[in-house]
Amino acid sequence: MSSDPVVAEDPAGSNGVPEPGDGSSKLTSDVLQPGDVISEALLQRLSKLEKYEHKLAEVARVYRNLNAARKSIEAVLKKLTPVQSIADVDELEAHLSNLNGKTLHAGEQIGALTELDKSNRAKIGDLESQLHTLKSAEAERATLARELDRLTKERKVVEGQLERTSQKLRLDVKALEADKTRLEAMQTDVGALAAHLTTALLAENLGTADDCTPALRELQLALVAKCGAPEGLVPVAEVESATTRLQEAHARETAIEIESATARLQETHAQETAQLKDILRKELADSEDRITATKQESDGVIAELRQQLEAKLSVSQANCAPAVKDSLTAERVSDIVAAALDRKLALAANAEPEPEASPAVAAPSSKKKGKNKRKTTGASTSAAPSPVAMPAKPASDADTVQATSHEISTLIALIEGGCTVAAPAADSRGPAVPDAESIARVEYLSRRLDEAQEALAHAQSQRAEAQKGLEQALADRDETQSKHKERVDRLQAEIEDLRSQLAKAEGKLAEGEAKLTETEGHLSEIKAALDGSEAKLAETTKILADSEAKHSDVNRKLAETDQKFAMLKANLAETDQKNAVLKANLVETDRKLAEAKAALTTTKTSLTETEQKLSATRASLAEAGRRERQAAEGAAGEMAAAQAVKVRLEEHVRAVDADLANSRAQFAEKSREAAQTAAQLHEAQYALERERRAARGAADAAAAAAALAAQQLAAAQEAAQTQRAHDAAEMDALRRAVGDLDQHEQHASRAARLETRLAERQAELDAVRAGLQRAEEASATLRAEVDRLHDVERDCSTARGDLARVAEERALSEQRWRRVHRDLKEELRRLHRERQPAAPANGGTIATTAASASLPEPADVRSNSLTIASVSSLLRAATAGSAALNNSNAAVIAPAATAATEYNDSGPGHKRAASSAAASSASSSDAFSLGDGSSGARSDSVNVEYLRNVLFRFFNDKERRAQLVPVLSTLLKCKSDEIRHIQLMLQ
Repeated sequence: MSSDPVVAEDPAGSNGVPEPGDGSSKLTSDVLQPGDVISEALLQRLSKLEKYEHKLAEVARVYRNLNAARKSIEAVLKKLTPVQSIADVDELEAHLSNLNGKTLHAGEQIGALTELDKSNRAKIGDLESQLHTLKSAEAERATLARELDRLTKERKVVEGQLERTSQKLRLDVKALEADKTRLEAMQTDVGALAAHLTTALLAENLGTADDCTPALRELQLALVAKCGAPEGLVPVAEVESATTRLQEAHARETAIEIESATARLQETHAQETAQLKDILRKELADSEDRITATKQESDGVIAELRQQLEAKLSVSQANCAPAVKDSLTAERVSDIVAAALDRKLALAANAEPEPEASPAVAAPSSKKKGKNKRKTTGASTSAAPSPVAMPAKPASDADTVQATSHEISTLIALIEGGCTVAAPAADSRGPAVPDAESIARVEYLSRRLDEAQEALAHAQSQRAEAQKGLEQALADRDETQSKHKERVDRLQAEIEDLRSQLAKAEGKLAEGEAKLTETEGHLSEIKAALDGSEAKLAETTKILADSEAKHSDVNRKLAETDQKFAMLKANLAETDQKNAVLKANLVETDRKLAEAKAALTTTKTSLTETEQKLSATRASLAEAGRRERQAAEGAAGEMAAAQAVKVRLEEHVRAVDADLANSRAQFAEKSREAAQTAAQLHEAQYALERERRAARGAADAAAAAAALAAQQLAAAQEAAQTQRAHDAAEMDALRRAVGDLDQHEQHASRAARLETRLAERQAELDAVRAGLQRAEEASATLRAEVDRLHDVERDCSTARGDLARVAEERALSEQRWRRVHRDLKEELRRLHRERQPAAPANGGTIATTAASASLPEPADVRSNSLTIASVSSLLRAATAGSAALNNSNAAVIAPAATAATEYNDSGPGHKRAASSAAASSASSSDAFSLGDGSSGARSDSVNVEYLRNVLFRFFNDKERRAQLVPVLSTLLKCKSDEIRHIQLMLQ
């Protein structure tokens, strides 16, 4: 080791390149004592801090204030020797006491930093809890999004069903319109034919009235003879009453059939409605089950993540556990075991000299008592040296083994407690007669003693084996001691390397502090990010609440829409029923028109035959023609009136047809609109088809009944073929035409009512469309909310990534600095153990004791990084060790420029050490005067020396100057305003 002092102009070593794993944020605040020498290796280690030299320009002002003191210190340090050369015991004791106080202070700093680490861990736990909350919010948002997607899909399915039903209803309406158009065309053709036939018949009647008189007379006579009419004519009232009765019977049958069909339709509609309700209830129950299952799955995932997080925390806490102290070595344990065995055997030999009783006294050692108990139990059951002894059975389970062990322990205690009195009791047997209980007790003890002797024999064999193992352990211990001595010799040569390692540790500590500062910055950023995330989470929660409210509103509106759809379905069913009735009426009208057409054809045929007869009897009926002409004129007047009525009726029919055409157009338009909103009736389509088929069957039955009635009417007409048959048939046809017109009027009124109801249904459909539009608007709002939730999710994922990255960096930093801290503590212990034998004779005891006192006890706390106080304590311990190893005769002189200042700071507690130091440094007083300096003055002088060595390496590098702020604040004892001033200059 070089003992030459280091000057400020010494360049930085070129070999002190830092290792890749080193990292720091602050330099050590260790304070060296006067006379300590900074080795070249340490200076080379300090050269790794050259990258911060460019930041020393801001601290040049502080350096200039200390320039004068530095120059004086340089002049004095050229004549100083290391602190190991202190010959005065009091001064050395004061110096070591000072080191011990600083070590205690370092321990306090370690505790403070440990508390800070605990607070950081608590903050990390809070961040993890917040992250868990964000994950829960994200899971709820995902559930809401899935539910929204499901509702959207269901709405699309319902819309598709509505569209298909609408298309089918459009086709049905088109078919009904075609049928109606065909029926109206047929009605128009029949009306035109009836008008043509009526006109032709009237003309023929007017033209041949004179010729028809004889024939009419004959027909009248035949009718009177057959029907019994007083005037020879068939009463029209009877014909009309018969026709009315037939029509009423047909109407009753039709009404009964329509009511039965309506009842069947209502029953089918009720069944289908119940089925739809059951399906909707099942779908709702399935949705609730899916939501519950999703929640359970999310809860399971969250519980699993919580367990993983707790496991990681427990693993990290276990990794942060402090190293176990080296309390007992293997050779020490062997020594203790051997001494205990020897002592126990010696006590047993002294208590009972007999060879058979002494093993019972020599119980196994306390450290192997449990094993020997189990082995004694096995041995006691294997042999029987006494004829009275009864070997016990082997223990079959744990309870038997435990009871036997307890008995053996009791027996050993009895033997150990009663061995000394056993012989006198045996010698004093004379007149005393033992009782049966004592004899039984003695026999029992004898048996137990025999068993114990057997167990002891087995224990002796085991003791022999243990003795062999002990001898082997002693040999191993001797070998280990020799190796340890070799290691001590080797470590004496590696003290200088340890100093370099301490310097390296200083650099690592500085890097660790830098990482800690960066970690705190990251934590602050994470906290800000989490605050933002909490705000976003609150906003998200509010949005979710609004979404739930809107969702409930949408559900309520959908329920209302379903009710309206049900009502619409019922109305449409009623409309279909009425359409079926209208269709049946139209079929009945077509049938009646066909019957009228057939009647007109029959009438024409009859007229043709009558013309033939009239042509044959024209001459004979001339006179009758005159009389009949008068009647014909009356009949002509009646026919003219009937023709006028028919014309009016035809005009009314045309007006009704025009109204029906307009109604059909409106009905078609409104049917198309109704078809768009009636999509929910798709499932009722087949039922409607069945009902329509049933209605067609009923209509066919009604048509058959009408045909039968027509046949009966034709038979009555054939029976009434008389002279005025053609007139009666013509009047009957006219009446039927009038009845058809009345039916057309009824149909028109029904169509008007249907149009009114259709307008009402259209208004309801408009309301339904408005509800659907509002539902679409609510869905758009929900989509916007989902987009906002996606943005929140992206922010949460970004925050999680930042948190994971910071946690990973912190974990790596903790692992690295934990390894460094552990290595430094191990090296410190090794240095302390190796330094004790090499203390000088004159002051070895005091130096060793002081050095031992100055060693920092490992704090019983968990530290995740290498702190300033720990490295400072290491440096102080190394300084105390170097003071015990080196022996020099030079004295220590502190600079006068800093002596007065540090005298005020150090106080009167160090005056005695200062006076002795001044007495021992008289040889160098011509270069500089101490005045009334103290150990505090020496400390500050070395602070200046340390500052000089650091500043000359950092001064020209701006990147390194920011790291000098904590160093200067510690070494120069700067005030808070000065530190702030330096920090402002460095910004």
